Amino acid sequence: MTKEVVSVDPKTKISEVAKMMIDHNFRGIPVVEDGALVGMITENDFLTRDFEKLHIPSLIKILEDLKISKYFPEKAGNLKEILSADASSIMSIDAVTIRPDEKVTNLIRLIQEKKVNPIPVVDENKKLLGIVSKADVLGLVGKFREEEVDFIAGEKK
Repeated sequence: MTKEVVSVDPKTKISEVAKMMIDHNFRGIPVVEDGALVGMITENDFLTRDFEKLHIPSLIKILEDLKISKYFPEKAGNLKEILSADASSIMSIDAVTIRPDEKVTNLIRLIQEKKVNPIPVVDENKKLLGIVSKADVLGLVGKFREEEVDFIAGEKK
């Protein structure tokens, strides 16, 4: 798992969440309040929450950058509502989580069955300890494979 997790506060504007996800190439970002996980925002949340507002990260960024409301004042109210929305308005409060001592096989099963990526790692009080993604699982598989080849070849690390 990645222990140094980039997270957002429930009051973080979704335009900032979108920018963070784009800048870091994240598929999801935890929403944390006082160290505890309160929700999760994934790419899907931008696309499925309140379709009429169309919370697509790149669209939100473009709207901000171009100051569209200046050129289309009749749409200013809708755009202002979109741009002022915060993380709590699109986050999933029933985020799939995993404990730090969970077996990797259970993690893979969760990813497959729940179709989630990434998954926050929390303790019994929902304190965010880390995050794990499909890429982390692939990295682990790759590491085992490399160690297996070295072992077979007679090399020890």
